[in-house]
Amino acid sequence: MIGFLSKLFGGNKSDKDVKKIQPVVQQITQHFASYASLSNDQLRNKTLEFRQRIQAHLAPTDETITAKNKHAEELPFNDLMGKDAIYQEVDKLKKDRDKKIEQIL
Repeated sequence: MIGFLSKLFGGNKSDKDVKKIQPVVQQITQHFASYASLSNDQLRNKTLEFRQRIQAHLAPTDETITAKNKHAEELPFNDLMGKDAIYQEVDKLKKDRDKKIEQIL
């Protein structure tokens, strides 16, 4: 009886999860097939290519973070509110950077 009801309302959770990730599994299988034929040297070059792609994608954000940190360090010691505001901006930029890493990966 419970099996009938679960089928009536869309199946169990594991079936739903499998259906959800199936397109991702197909993409991974395609990528695996394309990389399986590469030699070790070619795979090393791919790693360097991926690192360069990630660095290029993150470069503007990294430059902004560096500039804001430098600006905060240049502020006088007694301007704690100004430094705190800049460091809060830097924290937001670092969170955005983490999101960009997820996107590029």
